[in-house]
Amino acid sequence: MNHRKGTTQTELDYFFADHPDSNFARRHITKSACIQARKHLPHETFIELNKCFVDALYASKSKTLKRWHEHRLCAVYGSQLRLPREAVLQEKFGCQYAVPGEAKQTMGLASVYYDVLNKRVVDAQLVEAWESERYCAA
Repeated sequence: MNHRKGTTQTELDYFFADHPDSNFARRHITKSACIQARKHLPHETFIELNKCFVDALYASKSKTLKRWHEHRLCAVYGSQLRLPREAVLQEKFGCQYAVPGEAKQTMGLASVYYDVLNKRVVDAQLVEAWESERYCAA
């Protein structure tokens, strides 16, 4: 959300150094602690954060937002992904056989709705591999 340019630890240090309520003279949050805490966040958190960011961006009517004939220029891209062979993922996404006789593979379809001119992901989803890209775009 901060258009991160540095390492995780550097960004954490900058964030807490700029925090208005406290004087963080030393490192309080390590990269490892941040990653461990992030694992406990439900994935819906990131979906909602992106939605809030995108909504605020377009509601701002900023003159820096690029448009094509007063419209957003967006594209949809879909691609099948191999997912880890974990029971919970296999139950959610199902399995496919690439070649008869080989081990089954967990697959999903990733779809990204992207504002091409402003280089922003508006929406993204991961669905079962047998869904269509048209379904995701709709």
